Amino acid sequence: AIAMAYLNHDRKTALKLELDDSKGFLWNDNKRIESVLRSASEEEITHLNTDPGAVATMASIKNSFWTSDKYVFNTLLDQSMSREDRATKANAIRLFGAMDGWGTDEAEVKRLLQEAATPEERARLRAQFNADAAARNSSWATDTKDRRDEDDREDGKGAADALDRALTDDFGSGEVHYVRELAKEQRDETAVNMGKIAEAADGMGTDE
Repeated sequence: AIAMAYLNHDRKTALKLELDDSKGFLWNDNKRIESVLRSASEEEITHLNTDPGAVATMASIKNSFWTSDKYVFNTLLDQSMSREDRATKANAIRLFGAMDGWGTDEAEVKRLLQEAATPEERARLRAQFNADAAARNSSWATDTKDRRDEDDREDGKGAADALDRALTDDFGSGEVHYVRELAKEQRDETAVNMGKIAEAADGMGTDE
């Protein structure tokens, strides 16, 4: 039914069916749900927010989500923002989640930073991350003398905001300069490429 709806160019029906199909007895396919919502046009998001059948599906999915997944879900349906701004905010939420708490999903952090391909996209991602960190009362958003002194002790000189602090806190000295370069609005692509080479070589061993 899903494939047929897509073949018939009935994307509104196809998206609802695909979202229904993403629901499980115990667990939902959250990545698939997020992918479907990110792919939806503004008109399709309006349909998901207003069609009675789609609204019921959305409510069922929302009730099964926790923490960041629910935050991303609500963001991708929020039509008070443009489609572009929704995507940026969702990426910022994922970026925060990849570094918050115990452990760091380094691959996810790098993926999200690399996908912000233009200076404008990186500026929007940074601004949204900083706003999200402030809304969560994160220590990364704290701009005090003690925090700045801590930045310096952690080789975070020049940490200007929550995103820089988060990257400094969560990455070791060998990678922090690379990921902070990735996050800059005006990247030094030579430094980025050197970082990629170093990352590719890491773990391969050295025949000294």
